[in-house]
Amino acid sequence: MQPEDGRPERHIVRSWRIPLLMAPPRDGLSFGQYRASGVESAAMPLLAFSASGVRFPSWSMTNAEWDALKAEYRELRLTASCCSNAVVPVVSSRGWRFYRHAPGIVCDHRESPEHIVAKTLAARAADDLGLDVTTEACGPDGCWRADVLIRHPARGWSVALEIQMSRCPLDEIERRQAAYAADAVRGAWLVGFRLPDYEPNRDLPLFRLVPLRNGILDPWVDRGDGEPTSISDFVTLLLTRRVVLREPPSHTLSLSVVGSPSTCWRCFQHQILLVSFVNAPAGVLAPKGWLLAKDLAKVSKIHTAYRQAVPMLLRTVPELTVLRPPRRMEAQPDLQAYCPTCDAPQSLYRLSQDLLDPLRQRCWTLQEGREWSLRERVRPRWDWPNGPVMDWP
Repeated sequence: MQPEDGRPERHIVRSWRIPLLMAPPRDGLSFGQYRASGVESAAMPLLAFSASGVRFPSWSMTNAEWDALKAEYRELRLTASCCSNAVVPVVSSRGWRFYRHAPGIVCDHRESPEHIVAKTLAARAADDLGLDVTTEACGPDGCWRADVLIRHPARGWSVALEIQMSRCPLDEIERRQAAYAADAVRGAWLVGFRLPDYEPNRDLPLFRLVPLRNGILDPWVDRGDGEPTSISDFVTLLLTRRVVLREPPSHTLSLSVVGSPSTCWRCFQHQILLVSFVNAPAGVLAPKGWLLAKDLAKVSKIHTAYRQAVPMLLRTVPELTVLRPPRRMEAQPDLQAYCPTCDAPQSLYRLSQDLLDPLRQRCWTLQEGREWSLRERVRPRWDWPNGPVMDWP
């Protein structure tokens, strides 16, 4: 049946929910046993449409509605959301609902049990918030396919939730994220593997999905501290803007000098030996943003910035050594540090472990001379509240 505004009728009832995991046998349910229990890797969509355009989302139908659908699916001429081919409503032996393609139909959209269960729980959580939910949703011209596409019925924003269980390089995820962004869709990823090169950022929200809990297929999201957050709770937190990016203070990302307390070999006065620069543009001489002080002259852009900042640094940190070329022409071309009290040269070679200890080192930004500690230089991370999620007002 088509409503008056011409949009397909939503067939959603929220009064009944399948448990997150159907009760396992007394001796537990291993992952292998779960695979043998009726949910196998195959093309099994969660959403189907009748010939008249009525939606039948498997994640939110009652027992009675599902039984009625199983009796009437031929007359309704149900088709899958993934490929528009004929499907049959079925239930696995563990109680998970989905649609199976009719005999003889081949669909390339295959998914593992972990993927199907995670997608079901994510779709259900979004539906519980009163949002419009579509699974296996395709973008314009088929340029992308979202596992779970969520739209706010009043505000109009869209979020694509991707469940990525099979290994995929980071650049491929970034490419697919760009396709979502081109259509004003915000993408969020739940990945079942580690990506060492990923740095948490707002343009690519990516979270670690763990499929098993105590050997049982019960997927959860890992914040990084090992504390499990159910997919239902996580999706609710994400869609209600309670998942936040904890970023390091901005001054800890600015180009800065790094100094260690030491004593001048000539005058025995306290000084802070400038040993390196941090947050330098990455390059051959500055792997991961670290540039040794003795190599400063080889990177002209940073050398120029340092020379312009010297007067300000000396006003801020009078005991900081100054980097200059060696006095003797036959000396090595690298820079030397000079004592701020007696101007004696200080070697920057074979530095002791004490001078290289991050716990003893201090940093000052070249821009304004702000002092900070390397302990403040933490990696960005995603964070969200602990405990059960309360209802969204």
